[in-house]
Amino acid sequence: MEIEKRYEKHILLGEIGRDGQKKLMNSKVVIIGCGATGSVTATNMVRSGIGEVTIIDRDIVDESNLQRQILFDEEDIGKEKALIAEKRLKKANSFSKVKGIVDHVCPSNIENLIKKNDIVLDCTDNMETRFLINDACVKMNLPWIYCGAIATYGMVKAIIPKKTACLRCIFPSIPTNLPTCDTAGILTTVPVILASIQSTLAIKYIVERSVDENLIMYDPWHNHFDSIDIERRKDCKCCGKGIYDFLEEDKAIKLCGKEGVIIPGEGHISFPLLQKKLERVGKVKMEGAILKFCTNDYEIHIFESGRAIIYGTDDVRKAQSLYEKYVKI
Repeated sequence: MEIEKRYEKHILLGEIGRDGQKKLMNSKVVIIGCGATGSVTATNMVRSGIGEVTIIDRDIVDESNLQRQILFDEEDIGKEKALIAEKRLKKANSFSKVKGIVDHVCPSNIENLIKKNDIVLDCTDNMETRFLINDACVKMNLPWIYCGAIATYGMVKAIIPKKTACLRCIFPSIPTNLPTCDTAGILTTVPVILASIQSTLAIKYIVERSVDENLIMYDPWHNHFDSIDIERRKDCKCCGKGIYDFLEEDKAIKLCGKEGVIIPGEGHISFPLLQKKLERVGKVKMEGAILKFCTNDYEIHIFESGRAIIYGTDDVRKAQSLYEKYVKI
């Protein structure tokens, strides 16, 4: 299969052309989150010809995901999203190097996960992780693009350190009482549209075209579009003062749209030893890179890095107690 034939429509496009396509093919992109927006953005990046695409996601496919997460089907329920995405997208474009990583992005690993990439694409579902991405990217002088979708609307913002406003210029602290997919629902088409806007901004950045620096807001149901100019704040804690609070310590995080809590953990875990211990008190199954343990009303997904997702509670203290009881050796 010839590269010229594969990308001929991009090459014909004046905005990209042959030189632009070469830049795409020589670029490296990391996508954090492979849900509704992430599955669209990952597909767009791979099919556009990005040289290396890394997809990071901690989650497994749930039946409720299938309404809007276009990379997955019914046979994927219960499987790791990042690994399914890698498998599917490798078939879509053999010229792109695609890697799926099953992990929870946190202060102790984010810098290592995103380094050596040209741009970071946020496709997460919680503000805690977005603030973490913002701190890491501003610190590392690495551009990133925020994308969020909920109900019938969404927002996209390109953040280029030292040039544009960062996320904390817009939100000095994490907003509270925000709607989630679990409380507000989400229209199937919304993440497709918003992720495509995000993907377009990423392509424009990589081929060195002018990138819209405004906060883009779009509601396709009500056909409402806004582009809001956000200025950099000199007193911004992150890009103004260089204080990176969210890189300082791992914290437990409640899952968006699910009854569950992520516990950061305290170091590498020996799966054989832990599996032997857990088999005495519940059901244990190894699936890919995750050790799954079920007991009473709880299901615990454990990673070798020591992180765990506790399903069955959204009480952080309860989740930490379950982690201490079952995961710590």
